[in-house]
Amino acid sequence: MTKHTKQIIAIAVLSIAIAVQSFLLASNLRRVTTPKPHTPAAVFNFPANANNPGRTLRPDGQREEAELSTMLTFSVELGSLCPELRNEPFCVDSLYVSPTAQTAKLILKRALRKLENVYVAEAYDCDDNATELMVLMRKESLVEYREYPAALAIGFVGVRIDGPIFEYRDMSQDPRDYPIYHAMVILRLKDGHWWLIEPLTHQVCELTGPMIEEQIAIELIYF
Repeated sequence: MTKHTKQIIAIAVLSIAIAVQSFLLASNLRRVTTPKPHTPAAVFNFPANANNPGRTLRPDGQREEAELSTMLTFSVELGSLCPELRNEPFCVDSLYVSPTAQTAKLILKRALRKLENVYVAEAYDCDDNATELMVLMRKESLVEYREYPAALAIGFVGVRIDGPIFEYRDMSQDPRDYPIYHAMVILRLKDGHWWLIEPLTHQVCELTGPMIEEQIAIELIYF
């Protein structure tokens, strides 16, 4: 066998090896990026028809229809509850889904398990914890509402505190220290009620008027 023949054989073997490796790589890539039918990954990659959100299927098998809302709904309802809002609620999505109280409790419970409540003055304080809780609840809501082309109706709230609050026992009793500003989370329910959620203490109260305990006023909300 001549030297030239050996070179031709070596090149042919190398070409075959490269072709086989490319085929195997392409096969693996298809397996990774193409979800199997009827799996959660397939549902997220190929969402249901946006014109027919229809229902949601909860993990416990219970079927439950949620309610879709828009910025107009938020503006009308919060306008009467929060007259001290600086501007109308700012919405970054077009549609929002409002859960029942029962489903909202499930979503909140799962999100609070993952909220670490790290607190570092200025670096990671109330606004950061509120933002983190809002994102966690949005993620958890995908379990309940994966077929809805809408975001969970949860928002970031900027509040003004005009005096000591019972739940915050370490707050100053000196009126000269007020007002102070704080961040919380707000959630709209299917029945039209609104929950105000405190990320640092995990407390929930219903928003029924412009002031809470006559000491807290809501000034800013975005969804």
